[in-house]
Amino acid sequence: MTRLGRLAGASLAALLVLSTVAGAVAVPVVAADDPTFEDQLIPGHQNETVEIVISVDDSDPVNLSIGSEEEGFLATAVVADRDGDGTVTVELDLSEAGDPGPNYAAPYLSVSEGDRMWEATQETEAIETPLPPATYQLTLGPMDDPDSIGSLAVNEAPDDSPSEPAVPNRFDYEGEGIALTNGSERTISGQTELEPGSKLLVRLDLGGADTGTPYLIEDDPTVGENGSFTATFDLRAVPAVSLGDVTLLDDGRELASADVVVTEADSNESAAGAPASCPGATTTEPADGDDAESGGADDPSGDEAERGGDDGTGDDSDSFPVVPAAFAGGTVVLGGAAVAYRLR
Repeated sequence: MTRLGRLAGASLAALLVLSTVAGAVAVPVVAADDPTFEDQLIPGHQNETVEIVISVDDSDPVNLSIGSEEEGFLATAVVADRDGDGTVTVELDLSEAGDPGPNYAAPYLSVSEGDRMWEATQETEAIETPLPPATYQLTLGPMDDPDSIGSLAVNEAPDDSPSEPAVPNRFDYEGEGIALTNGSERTISGQTELEPGSKLLVRLDLGGADTGTPYLIEDDPTVGENGSFTATFDLRAVPAVSLGDVTLLDDGRELASADVVVTEADSNESAAGAPASCPGATTTEPADGDDAESGGADDPSGDEAERGGDDGTGDDSDSFPVVPAAFAGGTVVLGGAAVAYRLR
C-alpha cells in the first residue's frame, strides 16, 4: 500500500473511533424551558388536599395528567403561569377525587390565585370517593413522551374520630362523702377505666381513734361492660356513728378513695335511703328488720344511755364523736331520733 493509502486508512480509522466515542457518551438534553415537578413524590392522605407545584420558564400552557387508565383513575387539565412567578400550583382534593362531577369537569382540581387552568376533565369513569390508597403517576406533557414524571402517593385517612373520653376511676356519690347505714347489703358503686371482667378490691376502713374499734371490710366486685362496679358490705356490726374511708384498689394500686360515714339504720327511713350525714351525700336503703339490730325507736330495752340520753351532766342532747371537716354539718340518726350537728 502506498504512503497516501496508509494515511487515508489511518484517517478513516480515527474518524470511526471518534464517531463511536461520541455516540457512546451522547445523552439527551432537556430543554431549559421544559416544565418540571418541583417534588417528584407528593404524599397525601385521603382526607387532605395536596398541592402539585409545577416549575415553568414561561406562560405557555402545560398539559398535566394525574393517574392513568391502568390505575383506574385519570384526570387531565391544561395549566399556565399567569402571574409570572415561574410556578403553577395545582390543588387536588383527594377526598373528592374520583367523582367527575357534571360533564366530567373534575371539580376537585383547582389552581392558586394568579394561575390559570382549563379543560379539567376526569377521563375515567366515576369511582367511590375518597381516592383509593395507591401510587398514581403524574406526567407533564404528552403521556407517551412526558417532559417530567412524578408520583402521587395516596394514604388511608387517619382515624381522627373523637375517641371516648377516659373514664376516671371514681366512686359515685354527691356532696362531700358517702353515707351508709349500719345494715346488711350496703352498696358502694363507681366507675373504672379497667377492662370489663376485671377484678377489683374495694376496702372499707371504719372506726379507729374516732369510735374506738376499727373495722376493715373488703369486697371484690367485677367490672361491668360499661366500666361500672358495685361493692356490697354487711355493716350490721358497725356502730353508729363510724367514720372512715373507702379505697378502690387494683392489684395493690390505689385508683380512687372517698370519705365514708356510717349512721344507725332506722325503720322510718324512706325508700330513697337514709338521711345523709353530709349535704347531698349518697346513702343506701337499709334492709328490712334492721331496727331490731340497731336499737331503734322500738327497742324494748328503753336504754337511754345507748341513744345518748341523760348522762348526768344536765345536757339532754344526743352526743357522738366529733366528725372531720369532710362532714361539717348535716343530720344523723341516733337511736331512731334525727339529730342535727355542726362541727365546732
